[in-house]
Amino acid sequence: MLFTSSRSLIKIGASLCSLRLITVSCAQSNMGNEDYKSAKSVYDFSVKDINGEDVSLEKYRGHPLIIVNVASQCGLTANNYKELVELDEQYRESKGLRILGFPCNQFGH
Repeated sequence: MLFTSSRSLIKIGASLCSLRLITVSCAQSNMGNEDYKSAKSVYDFSVKDINGEDVSLEKYRGHPLIIVNVASQCGLTANNYKELVELDEQYRESKGLRILGFPCNQFGH
C-alpha cells in the first residue's frame, strides 16, 4: 500500500476503529473541563502516557499524526492493528509518522 501524502495517511487512520498502541496511550487529557475550549490545536493538550507520565502533544509538532481510539473489543481490531503496524513500519522513519492511541472499549458493546 503506497500513499503519496501525509493527508492520505491521516484520512486512513481516522477511518479505522482501533489501533495497535504504537506511541502514546492516553487515558485522559490534563486540561480541565473548560480549558479545552481555549485550545487552538492538538498541541495545546497534555496527556498521560501508558506509564502515567505527562506528555505534551507539542512534542509531535512537525510530524504527521494519526490520532484514533484504541478499542480492543472492536470486532475489527485484529485487521486494524495489523494495518496500522504496517503504516507505522512504512512511514515512521521515512515520513516521521506518529500514531497516538486513546483507549476506549465502549465500541465493542
